[in-house]
Amino acid sequence: MASQSEEKLFEYLGDIEGFKKYVKLLLDHYQIVDGYWFGFIEKEYGLETAVTINEEIWGRIATRTAKDIKSMFKIEGKGVDRVLNALRYLPWYTITKYRVRREADSLRIEIPHCLPQEIRAKKSMGEYPCKKMHMIIFENFIKEIDDSIQVECVFAPPDEHPKDLWCKWIMKPKQRKADPSNES
Repeated sequence: MASQSEEKLFEYLGDIEGFKKYVKLLLDHYQIVDGYWFGFIEKEYGLETAVTINEEIWGRIATRTAKDIKSMFKIEGKGVDRVLNALRYLPWYTITKYRVRREADSLRIEIPHCLPQEIRAKKSMGEYPCKKMHMIIFENFIKEIDDSIQVECVFAPPDEHPKDLWCKWIMKPKQRKADPSNES
């Protein structure tokens, strides 16, 4: 049930175009808050501390977001299809414009443009070592959506990467471990 202030907001937004602009505003500010927050922590406490705090925060947010997505939207499919359907609701999916390719039994996610990394490069700050944080985000998100899927990082900063691609990830079914009791 929408509150009176929510009802009033929907009146102000008017049509679908107004709603789209508002969602874009929220997504832009989601990224802006993240950037300012991280920049302040890095300036005050150093990169290592900022990275550690960021990993903890975004790991928690990923779990919470996945739970909210499951409760608010009907997520169809199973396995990698279910993960892909849920990822489409993840704010960073839209903000970062994930390039996703569905393959036989996996998803390949590539990030050709990463605004935080591009800003750091312009400011000669060096790359943000985001690999561990994104691994935590993807693992926590996937665990809530479909625990039969695993994530693998092909490369992400601090790894070397092509100039036109910041990171690359693969999501695929977990490998079943052989049961040693069945061996003769």
